[in-house]
Amino acid sequence: MNPHLFSRYNLPMSTSFEQFRQTAIELPEEERRQLAESLLSTLEPDSELDDLWNAEVERRIDQVDAGTATTYSWEEVKSRLHARYVR
Repeated sequence: MNPHLFSRYNLPMSTSFEQFRQTAIELPEEERRQLAESLLSTLEPDSELDDLWNAEVERRIDQVDAGTATTYSWEEVKSRLHARYVR
């Protein structure tokens, strides 16, 4: 993967951005979801990123079809995520 692919997302943010971000974080979950969807809909697709995701999806489908993929139940995934991110 291109190591600089996400570098544009790690730029310093202005004070007004940080204030907006903090206000947005304090919104109820459903309003944050709506805001995120609204903002994402204004962006142009990133064809390089889309190509990388499509290749990854194809690789994973091939593994599942070949029986070589390790799969987990949704309950196990939720449990692992909870253990990792909720403290």
